[in-house]
Amino acid sequence: MIVLGIAIVLLTGASGLMIAALISNQVDPTYASALAIPIANLASLVLVLLALPFAGMAYSKHRDVVLARRTMVLTVALIAALAVLFPLSEFGYLSRVR
Repeated sequence: MIVLGIAIVLLTGASGLMIAALISNQVDPTYASALAIPIANLASLVLVLLALPFAGMAYSKHRDVVLARRTMVLTVALIAALAVLFPLSEFGYLSRVR
């Protein structure tokens, strides 16, 4: 179950990084914080892709554990969401600048 804990920590870090970048840009809209959003999105996507094998291993070994199944579903959902948000962040639709 350590593998499941690693996957959960990586997923939490990835979502926290993306949310922190978005909040930082909304609170203090500068060019630096606006340019940080695509970088944070890419870093979050890399973290979630790193969490995918851990979640897959936990799910394949413990199919009866509900937390393993939910972690696998959350991993796939975060990959899809961050992949959809990446073009939007590149074009600047997720940021604002004064």
